[in-house]
Amino acid sequence: MLKMSPYSVASLTSLFITFFPVLLILDISEADFSGTDSFYPVMATIISTLIVALIIFIGKLYFNTSFDLLTYILQGGVRYNSYVFIALSQLLFGSEGVALFGFFVAHMIILTNIMSVLVMNHYSTGSKKSLSGALLALTKNTLIIGALLGGC
Repeated sequence: MLKMSPYSVASLTSLFITFFPVLLILDISEADFSGTDSFYPVMATIISTLIVALIIFIGKLYFNTSFDLLTYILQGGVRYNSYVFIALSQLLFGSEGVALFGFFVAHMIILTNIMSVLVMNHYSTGSKKSLSGALLALTKNTLIIGALLGGC
């Protein structure tokens, strides 16, 4: 059994925070979407994610959970495992699949991170709960920045 020290976990987390946005910039910026009609699939993905978020908030009305727990439930409900999709799109569709995946990832990373940051800023204990604090947190989010830079 592989045993990792807390220091190696922290190092891996730092590597992820640093290099995953760079990967997003590279993959999304190199993708060619001129021949694809992806508006409806992207909108379906965005709308379904928003519906899941709405169901989670409605569920908060029926179940007595703390607001801190709500932030975890929301992130678990709307975030997806993009690593599995990267590997699957490469395996099934090759480089075109990875390019199309990059297009979806750009939209979904932006949406899910904005939702997560806003909910955490508003509902977490100890957060600033201000519009300026929320905007500052959004501008510091490296995944949103990477997805936006890759799409420009």
